[in-house]
Amino acid sequence: MFLWEKVMSDIILGIDPSTVSTGWAVICDGKLVDYGVLGLKGHMIDRIGEFYGFMNVKAVEYGVNVLAIETPFAGRNVGTFGKLCNLRGILYLLAWMNDFPLYEFAPSDVKKEIAGKGNASKVDVSDAVHKLYELPALKDDITDAIAIAHTCVLRYSMDKKKA
Repeated sequence: MFLWEKVMSDIILGIDPSTVSTGWAVICDGKLVDYGVLGLKGHMIDRIGEFYGFMNVKAVEYGVNVLAIETPFAGRNVGTFGKLCNLRGILYLLAWMNDFPLYEFAPSDVKKEIAGKGNASKVDVSDAVHKLYELPALKDDITDAIAIAHTCVLRYSMDKKKA
């Protein structure tokens, strides 16, 4: 079985990780099943625990067997980047514990797939997600997570057409 055949038939959990407001979205067979945002507060160890518990529950609840995330952007704040890496480690562990793949996409790739250009703004991404899935106004964290999950679907459906 080719990788794209597996991904196209699986249930994808797209995650835009954050230590404060994590967006998430579930896509199955190209259809948006659910989405939301996880707000995190308190000490970092509590946030990490809550993040793991929530993502594990979502994976079980929806029968998720593929995770999709963006590669991190370090920016100017190394401390925030380090905390974000803790959450990414949790996602790697979750994928390993459940024996399903974790796919990562560069932010510019997600923007290109969803909005048509790698330097698209947050507004461009949000507008594209709203049009594609006919959604009401949503927080950027959620539209980013939907865009990440959608990118996972598109990347492997394009591979299928090439084969």
